[in-house]
Amino acid sequence: MAAMTKTARATPTGAIPARRRFGPASPPTWIKPQLAKLVEKAPDGPDWLHEIKFDGYRMHARVDAGRAQILTRRGNDWTEKYPAIAKSIAGLPAQNAYFDGELCGVL
Repeated sequence: MAAMTKTARATPTGAIPARRRFGPASPPTWIKPQLAKLVEKAPDGPDWLHEIKFDGYRMHARVDAGRAQILTRRGNDWTEKYPAIAKSIAGLPAQNAYFDGELCGVL
């Protein structure tokens, strides 16, 4: 009788071992944002797009297991200041996500 290793005994010949199943990974707790750089003149040419600049707050929205959190560019939690926005973000079809944007009030 030939000796068999534990792996050979646990896995039949020619079979591929089952892969472990893991849930979706949580997004990072906070990502330091890349900030704009002041320049003398805006770039020009067909490879550049420009948009109207509305003044607001640079915000991150973090969704972890369907729960939304709104963070400032320095990592402060402002979720309780904007509960309606947090609720809307939590309603997006994603369980885990990290968004970067500008929170503006337009009248």
